[in-house]
Amino acid sequence: MGSSTQSSKAVKMATTLRRDINLAELAQNGGNEQGRDAALCSHRPPLCSHMCVVVHPACASFVHTVYAAAFVAEFSRLQDNTSPHSFSATTRIMEEAFGADWSDWIRITARETVGSGCIGQVYKGVMSKNGTEVPVAIKILHPNVASGIDADLDIMRLLARVLTTVDRTTAWLNPEGIVDEFEKMLRPQLDLNVEANNLNKFRENFSDDDQVNFPEPLLWSDKVLVEEFVDGLSLEAFLASAASGEVRATLCDKGIAVISNMIFRDNVSSRRTSEASVGFERDAPTAAQNAL
Repeated sequence: MGSSTQSSKAVKMATTLRRDINLAELAQNGGNEQGRDAALCSHRPPLCSHMCVVVHPACASFVHTVYAAAFVAEFSRLQDNTSPHSFSATTRIMEEAFGADWSDWIRITARETVGSGCIGQVYKGVMSKNGTEVPVAIKILHPNVASGIDADLDIMRLLARVLTTVDRTTAWLNPEGIVDEFEKMLRPQLDLNVEANNLNKFRENFSDDDQVNFPEPLLWSDKVLVEEFVDGLSLEAFLASAASGEVRATLCDKGIAVISNMIFRDNVSSRRTSEASVGFERDAPTAAQNAL
C-alpha cells in the first residue's frame, strides 16, 4: 500500500472511529430521545466501511446494559444485515473451495442471504448426503476480507503509536496491546476450518446433553463452511415472545451451565455466545424440551 494511500485511509479510519465514539457517548449518556434519534440518522452504520471499524460498533451493540436502546437497535444491523457480496463472487469462492462441479451436490436454494455480517454471509441450501438431500446453511467469507483486515490492523497499530507519542498519559491504557487483543479475536474468524473444528469439539463435549445442539459441519474449507441447517428462534425473538417465567428461568439456567462447562470443564469456549448466534428450537413445546 502506498504511503499516500495509507495516510488517507488512516485519516478516514480515525475520523470514523471518532464518529463511533461520539455516537456511543451520545447513545449512552446524552440528550433527549429526539436528539439521539437525529444523531443516529446522521451516523448510519458504515455497512461497506473498513472491516475493523464495522466490527467495533457491531460488538458494542451486544451490550444492552451499557448502550441506549436506539444505539443497540441501529448498530445491531451490523451483526447480520450488512451489504452482501455478489452472487457471482459466491459461486467463484464455492468453485475455488470445492471444484467446478460443486453445484452437482450442493444447491443454494435462494440467492438472497439468510444473513450477512462483517466477516461473511450465509445462504440456505441443500446438500446430497447418502442419496438424500439435507437442508444446510452455507457460510462464505466475503472476498478479500482477510487482506482488508490486515491493512486495517496495521493502520490501527499506527494510530495507537501516534496516540501514545502525542499523549504519553495514554500509555498506561496500552493501545497497541488493545489492538493485539482485538486481532486475536478476529483472526480465528478468518479461517472457517477453525469454526468447523470447534463445532465438532462442542458436539463431542455436549453429546450426552439432549437439550443442547450444535449444528454438524458437513463440508468445509478456509473460506466456506457447509453445516446442518437448524431452524429456530433467535434469542432476541424468544425474549420478545410470550414465554412463561418458568421457561425463561429454565433456559437461563441451561445457558449458564453450558457456558460454565465450556470454560471450566472443557477449557474451550465460544466467542459467539450472543443473541445473534444462540437459538431455540421452534417445535419445543415445554421448558424441558426447549433446546439451545
